[in-house]
Amino acid sequence: MNKELILFYPGELYRRGNSLSFETYRGRKDFPVKEIGSVFCFAQISFVSRVFDFLGNNGIPVFFFSYYGFLRGVFVPFNNDLSSNKECFKITQVKCFLNKDVRLEIAKEFLVSAVENMVYLLENYNVDENLIKNFEVYKDYLSKSKDISELMLREANMRFNYYKLFGNLIKNKDFDFVNRNYRPPKDPINAIISFGNTLLYSFVLAEIFKTDADPKISFLHSPQDNRFSLNLDISEIFKPIIVDRFILQIVNKRILKVDEHFDLNKDGSCYLNKEGKKIFLKHFLNFLDQTTKHKLLGRKVSFKYLIRLEVYKLIKCMRDWEKYVGFRLMEGY
Repeated sequence: MNKELILFYPGELYRRGNSLSFETYRGRKDFPVKEIGSVFCFAQISFVSRVFDFLGNNGIPVFFFSYYGFLRGVFVPFNNDLSSNKECFKITQVKCFLNKDVRLEIAKEFLVSAVENMVYLLENYNVDENLIKNFEVYKDYLSKSKDISELMLREANMRFNYYKLFGNLIKNKDFDFVNRNYRPPKDPINAIISFGNTLLYSFVLAEIFKTDADPKISFLHSPQDNRFSLNLDISEIFKPIIVDRFILQIVNKRILKVDEHFDLNKDGSCYLNKEGKKIFLKHFLNFLDQTTKHKLLGRKVSFKYLIRLEVYKLIKCMRDWEKYVGFRLMEGY
């Protein structure tokens, strides 16, 4: 698969032949366009206007982040050969959304799959069997929701109890985790959970752009004109097995340090600083390239490719009006 181009230093991005050139005070570096899947900007970047035409023709989205890692905007490729049937499929996607029963079933499956993957994580960290059994009841609890509003309320209760168990898996005493908080995050562990989730949302969105699916038409999260939301739906499946697993690794291995890699602000907010984001991203990209056995394909695939496969699976289920079953790492498909 193509790689992400991560831009951390201020500079200028422009076309040079069939490559993207990025020039900073450190010098110039060229990147063959055929090797780039998406561009992530974490600094002030100047663009020569024609570069957007070049990016669009090659189906490369650009994500713009604030200093503290908030996604501030996205350049969406308009001319994407991989998604020539988007408008045709959009009709099918809208029909699935408007069918209340279909929408609810798909929304439930996002969360039931998430619970399955949370259980997988807890089992791998040897959490007490009785605690896991008590948590597993949420699969049935979520499945009995009668509408989206009730499902979302039950999800909030499920996540509250999940994070209580998750906090016990953190062995690094410098990262004290009492509860999940955000907007803003108030401590280092919540800061990296929020940043990790934002990255996952962006990676999922980049994969959706490569397909016929419309990222603004979602099933669990309510669609809005001014935001993408299908990526939020699909991310629910992968948060436990990508973001949460990764965070436990870098925290328990002491790769990130509270006194070096975070900004603790006077308003009580806490965020990764520039060096912290660089370290997080470096290891996160390596984590996404790790592979796992996919039973249906009969071979190992990267976690990043799993995301694309999940988007294709959802599209097929909508197109063929089949029951959607989300990815479960324990089962391998």
